[in-house]
Order: sequence, then structure tokens, then C-alpha cells
Amino acid sequence: MRLGFAAGTVGVLVVVACSSGGAGAGSASGFGQSYCGMIEPCCAAAGLGTTGVLCNAFAQSAASKGSYDPANGQACLDGMKAEQGSSTFCTTLGNDVPACAHVFSAAGGSVAPGGACSQDGDCATGSGGKATCFETSTFGDGGTTTTKTCVQLTAGKAGDGPCIGTIEPSFTVYSWNGQGPPPAQAFTCALADGVTCSDSTQTCAALANVGDPCSGGTDCVSTAYCAFGSGTSGSTCAARLADGASCASASSGCQTTSYCDSSSQTCKPYLAPGAACTADAQCQYGCVNQACANGTSNFGLALLCGG
Repeated sequence: MRLGFAAGTVGVLVVVACSSGGAGAGSASGFGQSYCGMIEPCCAAAGLGTTGVLCNAFAQSAASKGSYDPANGQACLDGMKAEQGSSTFCTTLGNDVPACAHVFSAAGGSVAPGGACSQDGDCATGSGGKATCFETSTFGDGGTTTTKTCVQLTAGKAGDGPCIGTIEPSFTVYSWNGQGPPPAQAFTCALADGVTCSDSTQTCAALANVGDPCSGGTDCVSTAYCAFGSGTSGSTCAARLADGASCASASSGCQTTSYCDSSSQTCKPYLAPGAACTADAQCQYGCVNQACANGTSNFGLALLCGG
């Protein structure tokens, strides 16, 4: 399971009540105390609860469904500690630390790979510790046919295939462009590990650098964006635009801490929490009641902290 929230699955990896301080990663309970202690300031800053009641509820669920890896637990905490104080810490919640993806392994259900399912929990997990109930829609003259089958998942590295999803900071995007049904066993490619699931090859591909070809928004390293139609043979990764630069032809090309202002068509820093706004794009956490939200729109943080 992964720290954070994948599409269709809540995977918060804490195992005791959220309390201040840290108890180390030698046990699942110690990891939970340390993790929750780190995010408690995020809860407070967002105006959310700091009692640890909801954190404890998720803890009980995680403890009953997975096995704990102390080595990855310690590496996860170390990585998060190094990021404390950064502008993105309360948004990623450890999702961008590779080890945090491997702290727990889910027990899974009993449906074998390729078998029919209705939800992720139905599927048996393999050595990779993860599985998903993958939905496929087929369009034909007789209408749309939808099937759901279990796919066992393994964390992939560059060159591994077939892949079926890209793990982004707060969710996983699953897709299958191959012929026929999805494979019974497949890889997921995590941006935090420097790879993305290529739509064209259905394999994990290393994130492209500036000047390299790209086909989608997640193909490039974080300091670059995919400039569509910019190369002689297609799109290429380009360095993100500085604040004040024109984004008229690249609305997604601004720095990760900025947005493309629709009126001036230039990159501008996100407005501060509480500032007056007219559109979600102006704020890091969205525009709520014409004011920039202070983080409560972060679904993961809201579920961990409560109101």
C-alpha cells in the first residue's frame, strides 16, 4: 500500500493514534506515531483536527490488512524528515518518498489474477504486495460492455512491462492501451522513482529531460513540461517557464509553485492562502468561496486530520 490516496483506494499507512513526537520505525506502532507526529503541524496549519481520532481509525484498518517492513518504514521517515518545511510537504504527505510506497504490503483477497472482481480488496496480491480491480469498457454496435478483472501489481523500473499505471504524488492513473483485456500481472511506474507508464509502449520509461521527446504531461522531469508540437518530429520536454514569462501557448508550463494567469497570459506565483481569488488555478489548494483554500481541499490531509 502507498502513503496517500490512489484512484479508487484509500491507502493511509499509519498504525496508531496520531500524537506528537516520534517513536521510531522499529515497529508498526512506532512508525505510525512518528508519521502522525510529522503531519500534525500540517493539520494545524490547515485548520483541521489534531486529536488523532481519524488517524487512529485508519491505523486500525492498516494494521489489520497489511504486513510492516521496518527498513522501508525508517527510510520513509528519514525522507519525510528531510522534506519538512518545504512548500509541498503538506501536500505530498510522503507520497514522493519512494520507500513510503513499500512500508506496508496488503493482505489482499482471494480472486486470482485475471479473475472477475468488483473492488480492489477482492484481488489476491502477489510478491509485489498490490493488486487492482481493473475496469475495461468495450464500445461496439450493441452498446458498451464493461468488465472488471484482477491485475496483480509490481513496482516497476525503466524498461519493465507491461505497465498499467503511473503513480503520481496523490493518486494513481491506470490505463491500458494494449489489444484485448489487461494483463493478469503488470507493473506500476512511480514518478517518485523517476519513471512513468508510457502510453505508446506500455512499459515503464525514465522521465525525459529537457530536449527529449514526450507525449504527455507526466513524461518529463519535474523541472520540465511537455511542450506539444515543439520539436521537429513532435513534442519535446522544455524547461518550466519563469514567473512573468508568457504561457499563452503553454498553460501547464509554469513552475510547480505558479499558475498561468488567464488575463495576462503570464506565469504568476500561487496566491497566498486566504487571498481573494476567482479561479482554482490561482491557488495551490483551490479557490473556495472566492478565497484561496488553506489546505483543507487536500483530500489526503483532510481524511487524516478530520475537521
